[in-house]
Amino acid sequence: MIDFGPLENGSSEKDCVPAEDVLARPRAMGEKKRSKTKTIRIVYVLDLRMNSSSILEPVLKGVVPAALCAATIVGNSFTIISIVLNKRLRRKETNVLMVNLALADLLVGLFVMPLSAMQIFTEGDWPLGRLLCRIWISTDVIACTASIVTLCGKDTHRHAHF
Repeated sequence: MIDFGPLENGSSEKDCVPAEDVLARPRAMGEKKRSKTKTIRIVYVLDLRMNSSSILEPVLKGVVPAALCAATIVGNSFTIISIVLNKRLRRKETNVLMVNLALADLLVGLFVMPLSAMQIFTEGDWPLGRLLCRIWISTDVIACTASIVTLCGKDTHRHAHF
């Protein structure tokens, strides 16, 4: 049991009545009410560990990250294709930044997110070796930084009116 220190009214853990005693034991006929009041502490713990037989586990660990990867790849690919193929969109200066942002996010969707999903699915284990781990981390840092810097550049371009 975890000790949370003294209770609010200054009593100690020994003064607490177990919750199951209070809930399960009705007062007998003729039993006097105790004059001393006792504090009941009920602690709720949220257990996020999933049971291995749960059908929800493969969905949360496999399908959701795969769907996010697919949506990232498809959405950013459509953005790049639409700007590159449409002459009117190519002429706008801000769309160069949009293509840059979409390319950075496409790199995240192609290289970073699938390996992150694999690491989630293997519960933190990295079976692909030290070199690929370093390449993955470097790609993650570079692509995310490029995305952030592009967003800052786009915002600066919007408000500075160059």
